[in-house]
Amino acid sequence: MPTPAEQQSEARPEIVPDTVADDKLNPRQPDDDEDNMAVDEESTRPGGLDKSSNGWSKKSSDPSSMKLSKLGRRLRTNASNPSGTTDTTDEMDDDNDNDNANDLDNEAGSGSLVRQKKRATKNKHVSSITNIDIYQHQFFTQRDTATTTSSFLRPGAQFSGSQQSGRFIYEVNVELKRVDMENAFICGYLRIEGLTEEHPCLITYFEGEMISEKHSFYTKREDWGADDKADIAHWARFTPWRTISKEAKDPKYVHKNYAEKSHIYMRWKECFLVPDHRIIDIQGASYAGFYYICFDQSNGSFNGFYFHRRSERYQQLDLAYCQNSGQYPRYEFR
Repeated sequence: MPTPAEQQSEARPEIVPDTVADDKLNPRQPDDDEDNMAVDEESTRPGGLDKSSNGWSKKSSDPSSMKLSKLGRRLRTNASNPSGTTDTTDEMDDDNDNDNANDLDNEAGSGSLVRQKKRATKNKHVSSITNIDIYQHQFFTQRDTATTTSSFLRPGAQFSGSQQSGRFIYEVNVELKRVDMENAFICGYLRIEGLTEEHPCLITYFEGEMISEKHSFYTKREDWGADDKADIAHWARFTPWRTISKEAKDPKYVHKNYAEKSHIYMRWKECFLVPDHRIIDIQGASYAGFYYICFDQSNGSFNGFYFHRRSERYQQLDLAYCQNSGQYPRYEFR
């Protein structure tokens, strides 16, 4: 027989809150405001972040965590399908995840391979440059002959002086047009004034050869009219030549490194009149001969003797450099 306390507890009804009772009887559906809040929460989630108790945190890309997540989905799927059926959606997602992971691995591998190839090519290029001996370059191995040897002997340079023939002295001006030290060649215009009354000013174009490895002290030109005896006689009149006369008289002598000498020896041959090259003979004048020339590189002066079989012997030519004349080569470095 129950005690009075037990009888009192059995008679007392169970009190249930209204809200709980209502939820059990009529489950409450989420209203529109809650749905909007959920959508807003998803849309405002920072990219690549998951929500945790401490706030937003970066999604884990650890492969082990990804495997645990997949395993959890499969367990939940099996629990919700007691019949043993399997949700193919998860399997497809797993396959897609595996494919994406493989693609990422391939891209990462190909990227690293490309970087390795670039690095190897760069190292190979650098090593090829360092292995080149720069002193084998043409700049160091080949010695170029200077186009000019001094500030006097250059294209455009002008010289003025005189030519003496017996008791007569004529004014002479020379303008150089080309100076080729490599080929031992020189040319220009020679102007002489007062030679004849009919032609008070005569201008001739001349070409010259410099005594060097290419040209000997002996003229060896029959059309010029000079023999070996005439050559030695005229060269001997130049004081600097006497220091090398013993060697220079040898027909086999070669005047090497002529551009580095203090004096350069030449022969100038007048070719034709300027501007009318068709004129051959002039009454009272002749340009059929040539000049023996000695050029002093220290002061830019020319000394010479005119030679022609039918002209007065040893007509002396003296020329001095005209200041601020001539052209200098211009170089551009890039």
